[in-house]
Amino acid sequence: MEAMINDEFDFIERRIKIRTTDVDLDALITWKKTTTKRILIPSHNTDQRFLLNAKGQIGANEKDFEIVFPSGYTLSESEMIKLKQIVNRHKLSTKKYIVVNE
Repeated sequence: MEAMINDEFDFIERRIKIRTTDVDLDALITWKKTTTKRILIPSHNTDQRFLLNAKGQIGANEKDFEIVFPSGYTLSESEMIKLKQIVNRHKLSTKKYIVVNE
């Protein structure tokens, strides 16, 4: 997908990158199925506890990847529409993304 975006918007220099976003564990929530109450899960390597989501919406508000344009690179409204069409056509339907500048 990165190659297709660069072909369309930065053919010569190819500076547009796609990178995965960090998972924000504080944004995830979990529920006990029997009581529908939140439960705390101990984190992997520490004594901290955090919430996860067990209702099929794990990280529903989190972005899965970023499309990173170089600083100073701006898209017109029609270019943004075209970018969204390219990305939405080729990404998995469950993945969410954000367009950012470095």
